[in-house]
Parts: sequence; C-alpha cells; structure tokens
Amino acid sequence: MVLASESLIEQAGAIREAEHLRGVAATLGHCAGNGGLRGHSVGGVFPCVIFSRGNPHEHLDWCFLAPNGDEFDGFISYEDAYAAAQQWLEEREV
Repeated sequence: MVLASESLIEQAGAIREAEHLRGVAATLGHCAGNGGLRGHSVGGVFPCVIFSRGNPHEHLDWCFLAPNGDEFDGFISYEDAYAAAQQWLEEREV
C-alpha cells in the first residue's frame, strides 16, 4: 500500500476548493442566479440601478434607472436615490 504525501493531499484539497469556487458558486453572496457583471454587482434595489452624473470635483447628481427604462435624477445623495428606488419598487411590487 502506498501512502500519498502530504503535499499531494494538500494539492488535491486545493483543486477541490477551486472547483467549488467556479461558476455560480464563485458569486455566493451576490446574485448568483445571474452571470457576469450583472450577477456580481447588483445591489439591494435590483433591478433598479443607482448611478451618479456630473463632475465629482464640482457637483454630482444621484440618479436611478428603473427596469422599464425611466430615469429619475436630481437626488442629493446616494442614500436619497436608493430610498427613491426602493419606494419605486415597493409601489410596483417588482
């Protein structure tokens, strides 16, 4: 009977771990049902998207894009845009 060396056992464990972290499993804690950047970077008001417009050194307007394509802008802060997007979603039960 031949016993595997410790380094071989460690390497096998590393391979198993790497296989576990491929594909959808690699996005655990995100939105694993969607692939790519969309699935990785969604926030709490998905499918709405919060974004800013303007020059960060002068003035930024915070906005959100609704899933139907409507843009809502002129919010003073990220938190205000987020709250408006959350309310938009609740009213529509998206």
